[in-house]
Amino acid sequence: MADFEKTGDKGTNMRFSDRILGGVMGVLGLCCFIESRRIWNGWDGTGTMPLILGVVSIFLSAKFLLFPSHETATIKWPSKKEMFNIGVIGASFAFYISIMNWVGYPISTWLFLAAVARYISPNRTSIILLWTGVVAVGTYILFKKFLDMYLPVGFIGM
Repeated sequence: MADFEKTGDKGTNMRFSDRILGGVMGVLGLCCFIESRRIWNGWDGTGTMPLILGVVSIFLSAKFLLFPSHETATIKWPSKKEMFNIGVIGASFAFYISIMNWVGYPISTWLFLAAVARYISPNRTSIILLWTGVVAVGTYILFKKFLDMYLPVGFIGM
């Protein structure tokens, strides 16, 4: 612990960020518990997932609050280029959400994943299209067929 005290402001900043993260995770866990109690209809019902998320969030909160990091690295603010990239990906996600009901889950997910992957890695377009298609169809099968979740069907009716 003596070495940590010698690190100065950097260690203090990491401890402060751990406290903030621990507090946020604690509030998220509490909200999940409240929501799971509100919609609870048995262990195989809809309230189970918020309960699980609440437990995981509370454990993570306790970890960050009770055992702060000993890292001494400083956290840098993103550069203008990185902020632009974050904005482009955020805008494409907003567009994805806005067209999902009209286009349907599989196609809109494929288009979103392909566009973001192509933006991040502008080479090998055929591989990107193949793998993002596999992910879109695979998640559709998992969520729709196996988990029986509602997914927007769009104009194709899938």
